[in-house]
Amino acid sequence: MACITSFVTTFGQRAFRRPLTTDEITRYSAVAAQAAKDTNDVWQGLEAIASAFLQSPHFLYLTEVGAPDPQNTARYRYTAYEMASRLSYFLTNDTPDDALIAAAASGALLTPAGVEA
Repeated sequence: MACITSFVTTFGQRAFRRPLTTDEITRYSAVAAQAAKDTNDVWQGLEAIASAFLQSPHFLYLTEVGAPDPQNTARYRYTAYEMASRLSYFLTNDTPDDALIAAAASGALLTPAGVEA
Protein backbone atom coordinates (compact mmCIF):
# COMPACT_ATOMS: atom_id res chain seq x y z
CA MET A 1 0.00 0.00 0.00
CA ALA A 2 2.89 2.38 0.71
CA CYS A 3 4.20 2.07 -2.84
CA ILE A 4 0.73 2.85 -4.20
CA THR A 5 0.38 5.96 -2.04
CA SER A 6 3.87 7.10 -3.02
CA PHE A 7 3.08 6.61 -6.71
CA VAL A 8 -0.24 8.43 -6.39
CA THR A 9 1.42 11.36 -4.61
CA THR A 10 4.37 11.79 -6.99
CA PHE A 11 2.68 10.95 -10.28
CA GLY A 12 -0.43 12.89 -9.31
CA GLN A 13 1.58 16.03 -8.57
CA ARG A 14 3.26 15.77 -11.97
CA ALA A 15 0.01 15.06 -13.81
CA PHE A 16 -2.08 17.73 -12.09
CA ARG A 17 0.78 20.27 -11.86
CA ARG A 18 0.03 20.82 -8.18
CA PRO A 19 0.08 18.81 -4.95
CA LEU A 20 -2.90 16.53 -4.49
CA THR A 21 -5.27 17.10 -1.62
CA THR A 22 -5.46 14.51 1.14
CA ASP A 23 -8.89 13.47 -0.15
CA GLU A 24 -7.54 12.96 -3.69
CA ILE A 25 -4.61 10.88 -2.41
CA THR A 26 -7.00 8.74 -0.36
CA ARG A 27 -9.45 8.21 -3.24
CA TYR A 28 -6.84 7.45 -5.90
CA SER A 29 -4.90 5.16 -3.56
CA ALA A 30 -8.07 3.24 -2.68
CA VAL A 31 -8.92 2.76 -6.35
CA ALA A 32 -5.40 1.56 -7.14
CA ALA A 33 -5.38 -0.80 -4.15
CA GLN A 34 -8.75 -2.22 -5.14
CA ALA A 35 -7.62 -2.73 -8.75
CA ALA A 36 -4.44 -4.43 -7.52
CA LYS A 37 -6.48 -6.66 -5.22
CA ASP A 38 -9.01 -7.56 -7.92
CA THR A 39 -6.33 -8.48 -10.46
CA ASN A 40 -3.90 -9.86 -7.87
CA ASP A 41 -1.21 -7.68 -9.47
CA VAL A 42 0.07 -4.38 -8.04
CA TRP A 43 1.26 -3.29 -11.49
CA GLN A 44 -2.29 -3.51 -12.80
CA GLY A 45 -3.40 -1.28 -9.95
CA LEU A 46 -0.72 1.28 -10.79
CA GLU A 47 -1.62 1.10 -14.48
CA ALA A 48 -5.30 1.68 -13.69
CA ILE A 49 -4.55 4.71 -11.56
CA ALA A 50 -2.11 6.18 -14.10
CA SER A 51 -4.86 5.84 -16.68
CA ALA A 52 -7.30 7.58 -14.33
CA PHE A 53 -4.86 10.48 -13.84
CA LEU A 54 -4.33 10.87 -17.57
CA GLN A 55 -8.08 10.98 -18.23
CA SER A 56 -8.81 13.53 -15.50
CA PRO A 57 -9.83 17.08 -16.44
CA HIS A 58 -7.11 18.25 -14.02
CA PHE A 59 -4.55 16.72 -16.41
CA LEU A 60 -6.26 17.47 -19.70
CA TYR A 61 -7.01 21.13 -19.07
CA LEU A 62 -4.86 23.90 -17.67
CA THR A 63 -7.21 25.37 -15.11
CA GLU A 64 -6.62 28.90 -13.89
CA VAL A 65 -9.21 29.60 -11.22
CA GLY A 66 -7.02 31.74 -9.01
CA ALA A 67 -7.43 32.86 -5.42
CA PRO A 68 -8.53 36.14 -3.86
CA ASP A 69 -5.79 38.76 -3.83
CA PRO A 70 -4.87 39.58 -0.20
CA GLN A 71 -4.38 43.28 -1.03
CA ASN A 72 -7.70 43.61 -2.86
CA THR A 73 -10.30 40.88 -2.22
CA ALA A 74 -12.37 42.09 -5.18
CA ARG A 75 -9.60 40.76 -7.48
CA TYR A 76 -8.31 37.28 -8.10
CA ARG A 77 -4.71 36.33 -8.83
CA TYR A 78 -3.02 33.13 -9.93
CA THR A 79 -2.06 30.67 -7.24
CA ALA A 80 1.63 29.78 -7.04
CA TYR A 81 1.05 26.46 -8.84
CA GLU A 82 -1.04 28.13 -11.55
CA MET A 83 1.76 30.63 -12.08
CA ALA A 84 4.31 27.80 -12.28
CA SER A 85 2.22 26.10 -14.97
CA ARG A 86 1.67 29.33 -16.83
CA LEU A 87 5.39 30.17 -16.86
CA SER A 88 6.38 26.64 -17.80
CA TYR A 89 4.00 26.36 -20.73
CA PHE A 90 4.96 29.84 -21.93
CA LEU A 91 8.70 29.21 -21.77
CA THR A 92 9.07 25.50 -22.52
CA ASN A 93 5.65 24.29 -23.70
CA ASP A 94 5.86 21.57 -21.06
CA THR A 95 4.75 20.83 -17.51
CA PRO A 96 6.58 22.60 -14.66
CA ASP A 97 9.92 21.09 -13.73
CA ASP A 98 11.13 20.42 -10.19
CA ALA A 99 12.57 23.93 -9.80
CA LEU A 100 9.26 25.62 -10.67
CA ILE A 101 7.30 23.25 -8.44
CA ALA A 102 9.72 24.03 -5.59
CA ALA A 103 9.34 27.77 -6.23
CA ALA A 104 5.56 27.39 -6.16
CA ALA A 105 5.70 25.35 -2.95
CA SER A 106 7.83 28.03 -1.25
CA GLY A 107 5.45 30.79 -2.34
CA ALA A 108 8.14 32.57 -4.35
CA LEU A 109 5.89 32.76 -7.41
CA LEU A 110 3.37 34.92 -5.58
CA THR A 111 5.53 38.02 -5.90
CA PRO A 112 6.57 39.89 -9.04
CA ALA A 113 10.24 39.48 -8.08
CA GLY A 114 9.80 35.72 -7.70
CA VAL A 115 8.14 35.44 -11.10
CA GLU A 116 10.92 37.49 -12.69
CA ALA A 117 13.60 35.32 -11.08
